Amino acid sequence: MAIIIKNGTIVTASDSIRADLAIRDDKIVNIASSLQAEPSDTVIDAAGSFVLPGGIDVHTHFDWNFAHLKTADDFESGTRAAAVGGITSIINFTNHKRGNTLVEDLEEWQDKASSSVIDYGFHIIVNQLEDKMLDEFPELVERGVTSIKVFMAYKGVFMLNDKELYAIMQRAGASGMITNVHAENGDVIDMKIAELLSEQKTAPIYHAHSRPSALEAEATHRAIVIAQMAEAPLYVVHVSCAEAMMHIDRARRMGQYVLGETCPQYLTLDQSYLELPDLEGGKYVCSPPLREKKDQDALWRGIATGTISTIGSDHSPFQFAEKKLLGQQDFSKIPNG
Repeated sequence: MAIIIKNGTIVTASDSIRADLAIRDDKIVNIASSLQAEPSDTVIDAAGSFVLPGGIDVHTHFDWNFAHLKTADDFESGTRAAAVGGITSIINFTNHKRGNTLVEDLEEWQDKASSSVIDYGFHIIVNQLEDKMLDEFPELVERGVTSIKVFMAYKGVFMLNDKELYAIMQRAGASGMITNVHAENGDVIDMKIAELLSEQKTAPIYHAHSRPSALEAEATHRAIVIAQMAEAPLYVVHVSCAEAMMHIDRARRMGQYVLGETCPQYLTLDQSYLELPDLEGGKYVCSPPLREKKDQDALWRGIATGTISTIGSDHSPFQFAEKKLLGQQDFSKIPNG
């Protein structure tokens, strides 16, 4: 018994063709211009539709905590929604627990992910550096983890200094791993937040003012230089602006292994959404923040030229009532997502 998908437009990495497709025992066994179905086969008429491989969301935050809040999606609800949307694999970020080893983090997150209805993997976050953590990288690779995540913002929670970034990138590269980086200048951002709040500028739009594109671009360039010195591959997550993408493009043209990722929100929304009244703008708080229309155009060009290599959702949903309550007097308290 097979499943025959007929009359659809099949999209592969290299071609789009009008053809039929046969699936047997969960494997694609045939693609042809016309397939004849047996009486026991299930036939799906895909006329007028595209037939694509399952999508991979390379950037999710299922079952995460933010202060005393928890994301609205755990692995079961989140992956069910993903499957309905055609996503068949995700890569979720762990959230390092102080006192744990990185392997212990991985094991705890594997337990959380047991309710997933689709395939999954993990990026391992390192938010503090101890020598023993670097020694764990080869074991993580043996357990199927090939990426580390570091932050250049959120001081006191996630942010690492340049010396730590260099050490992590160097060991990760030597272990066959790629380093993901959240590239924003956290020190200057913290100062700008304090300045804006001191002026009673508390609305969601000031989230964007506190994290201008120049600070994303500066951190992106700095991360690229550190990765170059460490002779290590680099993956810049959620690129939101033309200035940051320019640094990625330049590094790639010079032969450096740098990948850029953007997200749907940066391709379809702009910072005017943060100006919506009655804290409606709080729905659109994410970091880096939404940018200007010109940045959307630049990112689309980056996808077309290959400067942007992947698109991930950065899925991190919170209930709006919770976001609104926390953000009434201080935009910096609004959970990102």
